[in-house]
Amino acid sequence: MVTPQFWQPKNSLQLLINDISDNGPEVSVSCFALSKNDSYLISASRRMITLFNLITYKVIAKLKGHLITGLAFSSALNIMVSSGEDTQCGIDKWEKQKCKFLQMPDEKMQVVLSATYIQFHQDQIHFLVVHETQLAIYEAKELKCLLHWTPLGSVSFSQATFSCDSQVVYASFVDGTIFVFDASKLELKCTVGCVIEAYPNAIASHPQKPT
Repeated sequence: MVTPQFWQPKNSLQLLINDISDNGPEVSVSCFALSKNDSYLISASRRMITLFNLITYKVIAKLKGHLITGLAFSSALNIMVSSGEDTQCGIDKWEKQKCKFLQMPDEKMQVVLSATYIQFHQDQIHFLVVHETQLAIYEAKELKCLLHWTPLGSVSFSQATFSCDSQVVYASFVDGTIFVFDASKLELKCTVGCVIEAYPNAIASHPQKPT
């Protein structure tokens, strides 16, 4: 087991701070993503995306976006994808390239704002999207929806993640139930029930064992 180490820059002034001037920190949903070589940190707080250089601790660029709740960086395509409470996904190359709204189920068209999360597939070309109403897999370059799965009834997703080999998707519901999907088709493989009331905030897959 590795003991976590706390580290901060020698110069206490070199802090990476998000711009949250438009709203207080108590209403800011923050998220971040690292580039593959760990040289850059992309951080978001509400409508502002900030790109930091982790060598110099300087801000390289700032983008104004939507109500951001998720960020993912593709080293293969050299793009960043952001997702937000407004069910919008967008591509950025330090300036917005394109955006698309999720395909909402007809009966849930008036869904209130809800966090939308994203995670890149191992191939760095496709990404998983999870919203309380659905799971979807998109092709990143054109933001094309390839696979889509919507639960029946009023149950809602809370979070989802790829397995370490991206062959399986594990998804959690607000009642604590876990669904396991074949990632290539988004077909349900099995479910894991929960005997108590639960609201999982996150789900993580094993880093070495796909199953």
